[in-house]
Amino acid sequence: IRERVRSHLTNDTKIVKEMKLAQRSFAIEHIQTDTEVEALLLESAKVKELQPLLNRQLRRKTQQSVLMKHISDEGYVTFAIESKDLSDLTNTEGIYGVYTSRMQAKTSLESLTKTFQLCPKLMGLAKATGACFRYQLGFCKGACINKETAELYNRRAELALLHSKIESWPFASKIAITTSPSKSLLVNQWIIEGIVEHEFEPTVEPISNGFDIDTYNILRSYIRRHPQSVQLYDDDVF
Repeated sequence: IRERVRSHLTNDTKIVKEMKLAQRSFAIEHIQTDTEVEALLLESAKVKELQPLLNRQLRRKTQQSVLMKHISDEGYVTFAIESKDLSDLTNTEGIYGVYTSRMQAKTSLESLTKTFQLCPKLMGLAKATGACFRYQLGFCKGACINKETAELYNRRAELALLHSKIESWPFASKIAITTSPSKSLLVNQWIIEGIVEHEFEPTVEPISNGFDIDTYNILRSYIRRHPQSVQLYDDDVF
């Protein structure tokens, strides 16, 4: 930490951002955590709470552009960019991407539409009656006029958005993730609902912050690297 702080201050005459950081800094404090994952989660929460001017990576607007999946009357997968407050969500089913702006979401969709020969009409990028413009150019396989079957088109659309899709909750119930010998996180639908302290009699400290995309990424990465830390939550055990 000392070296990280020093690197910021020694570059304050060379880099504009570092100069602004140094000019606005009057004292340095730290909070000690037991593990790296707890530090990452705390950093994410503190950035959103304090809204530091120069840290934009973890700072999030209340409303974000979310790519939502729908099914048309003909059975085709369609998508729409919707503005949502993710902290109000209790279920992430149907979320296929979270973006900082509508423009960012649209740019990503346009790229995927071209790469996977998807229909811009079904992807929410164009409004048309009948065939879309890209079908007339030979770049759409005709899902917009039912020429390509829904099964084939949907499979390709799901593949295109595989990496941006919020993973469906893979557990049968809420889980406890052990992050240190004395502490576990109580998680459900990628939302941290509480902290379980094991030092004496197990007790749960409730938390209710709603869904957060950064927390989702941190937890998902941790679970993949430490699957042994996860167990289904049981009130009789904790």
